[in-house]
Amino acid sequence: MSKNILAFVESKDGKFKNSAYEVVSESRRISEKSGSGFTVLTIGNIEDSAVKELSKYGAKKIIIADLDKLNSKSEAQNIKYSPAAFAKVISEVSKRNQLRSLYFQLQLWEKILPGGSA
Repeated sequence: MSKNILAFVESKDGKFKNSAYEVVSESRRISEKSGSGFTVLTIGNIEDSAVKELSKYGAKKIIIADLDKLNSKSEAQNIKYSPAAFAKVISEVSKRNQLRSLYFQLQLWEKILPGGSA
């Protein structure tokens, strides 16, 4: 069974949030220590320069789910953030790539769970 890691990072206005670099760096460290690989996933419309910058932190495989394409498949247009839609994308990418661990910044958890508690 694969031990690969999924690092989910947030972006805004075509760039990665600062916390994305921390998530990628820590995922890389854990993957090196455990002998597993890791994949980075983001949902948004990302600038090429931002992808190049993120790769400097050890991200070799970066999957970008294009927000415009997701919106075109939805009845609701111009979605900026939808916990259900984001969870579905994360789940699908995890299944297709046999990813078993998920890392992300705390702010994302607080958006998914009302009140930010588990």
